[in-house]
This record gives sequence, C-alpha cells and structure tokens, in this order.
Amino acid sequence: MYGNDKGFTTVELIVTMGLVGLVSALAYAVYIFAYQGMKNWQDRVELENSAHLVMNAMANDFSDIKKIFYATEDEISFIKINDDTVRYAICEGGLIRSGKYLNKKDLSIGSIQFKFFGSELSDDLNMDRVIDMAELDRNRNGLLDSEELHAISCIQFTMTLTSKKHCFELQSAMAIRNSENP
Repeated sequence: MYGNDKGFTTVELIVTMGLVGLVSALAYAVYIFAYQGMKNWQDRVELENSAHLVMNAMANDFSDIKKIFYATEDEISFIKINDDTVRYAICEGGLIRSGKYLNKKDLSIGSIQFKFFGSELSDDLNMDRVIDMAELDRNRNGLLDSEELHAISCIQFTMTLTSKKHCFELQSAMAIRNSENP
C-alpha cells in the first residue's frame, strides 16, 4: 500500500535534527574551549612581555651603577655613571622607578628582592655569598662609593608578578661595572 513512498518520515527528520544539534553543540563546546585557551595563553604572553620589559629596564640601569645610596632587599637607590639618580621601590602593587610606575595596571608586582653577590674583595661576614649594605659600607658613611662597589660582583633581582589569572616569578642578575672599570 505504501510501497513507493519517496520522502522522510517525521521520526527520521526528528532523529536527524537531534544528531545535527548534538554535533553542533559539541563543535561549539570545542570552539569555546579553544578560544578560552588561546585567550589565556595570550594574556600570559602579554603579562610576561610586560614583566620582561621591566626587568630589562632594571638590568640596563644596574649595569651603570656609580654609587649606591640605599639598598635593602626590596628597595634600592643609586647614581648611574651619567649622574642620573635612580630609585626602585614597590608601592601599592607597582614598581616605581624614580617616581614613575613601570608596570601596567593589570600587572601587580607582589614583591621585589635585591641581593648583592660579592667579589673576592668583599667581606661576607655570614659566609652566605650574599652581602648587604653593612658588609659593603666599609667607611660607614651610609652609601657605597665606587671603591666599595668593587666588592660587588653582581646584583640579583627577583620579582613576583601577578595578574587576574597568573602568578609567576622572574629572576635576573647583572654584573656591576663602574666608571673605573667599564
């Protein structure tokens, strides 16, 4: 009676529409997952690039130190060979270089730490290879002049950086040169 029908039944259409909907939902889920992964990766790369720019600026300044006025584990103030005075410190999650913020608003600097490593001329009193201002300031005038800077072979600086989704630590070290030994 129905031997020569050339169409689809309602059940076949409903099953087909269900399968197309299921495949579409899976494709959309894969797209959203890939997009979020790409956005997360892009945010991290941007954050790391910003952090590396800050670290490179610091390394450039540290390579030309002439005198150090003040140095603790989280703050440093010094004069460069060209007589520019530079101060690095943390304030409200930002790194300040001589009164100006170096980092973007979305990049928060949780901590910064400076360590001084001595040359053979240094008096490393506690034998940890890290020397502090008290060990370096031989003439006890509160600053490190070019003669006392010879006791420092390098400055290591470490920053802990955070954004909305990421947290990581960058570390760099810079050999010290001064006007007598360029």
